[in-house]
Amino acid sequence: MRTIKFQDLVSHIPTLEFDGDETDKRMHSQEQYNWGAKDEADYKEAEKSIDSLSKKGNGWELYCWSDVSGWDYWMNNQGESNYIMTTISFDKSEVDETEIESIKTALDEILYDAECISETYSYMPELETE
Repeated sequence: MRTIKFQDLVSHIPTLEFDGDETDKRMHSQEQYNWGAKDEADYKEAEKSIDSLSKKGNGWELYCWSDVSGWDYWMNNQGESNYIMTTISFDKSEVDETEIESIKTALDEILYDAECISETYSYMPELETE
């Protein structure tokens, strides 16, 4: 079984970014989706949908997240949309090469789901005019 260092995945999946912290064993997708909601109930529903986006493979987990500051902070205080980020974490410093295609597929699927959430919860307070 051939393995590669997890941070070297960027040569196989160029949309991933490695932040330089080898002890953290995480990488992030460069794709980010903005989202927002006009009311708190929809905002909480979107948060649940985002938090439910995850996929696991042999030695890795891919998941979505957004800033946890919440409705009041983003929609009221900041008047800006929140964002969806996608992160992959690894159990070990090396990944079996046979997992690369599985990671690519899972990443494509989860980014599609994140984009759908962004389109469903598309309120952008920063675009509102007074």
